[in-house]
Amino acid sequence: MAEDFQPIRNDPPNSLFLKLKFLFRLIFDFQTFTLYKDLRKFLKQKSGKILDIGCGNSPYEHLVNAQCEYIGIDIEGQKDFKYDNKKISYFDGENISMPDESVSVILCTEVLEHVPRPEK
Repeated sequence: MAEDFQPIRNDPPNSLFLKLKFLFRLIFDFQTFTLYKDLRKFLKQKSGKILDIGCGNSPYEHLVNAQCEYIGIDIEGQKDFKYDNKKISYFDGENISMPDESVSVILCTEVLEHVPRPEK
């Protein structure tokens, strides 16, 4: 699915430049600040597998504690957003090929507004 709206890339803070960019977003973007603050607190307490649906460049993976296994999935079209995340698996946007109850936590941030049929 091609989109006309291209949001600002949300990258993980894994280099000096990206740390500064992330800090800038935390200061000036209330949505990013709120997500970060709440996810940091929430993910500290979790264990098991964490599935990040529509993960893009996995900007919140660094918040996952050592007791967790992070799994990021996204659609092939995520490349349209200029993401180049080699660690993720692709899916068709509707059917996740994982057994029921095989993950402890599901993350899905800043995704549903891009999905044509989010109820599915």
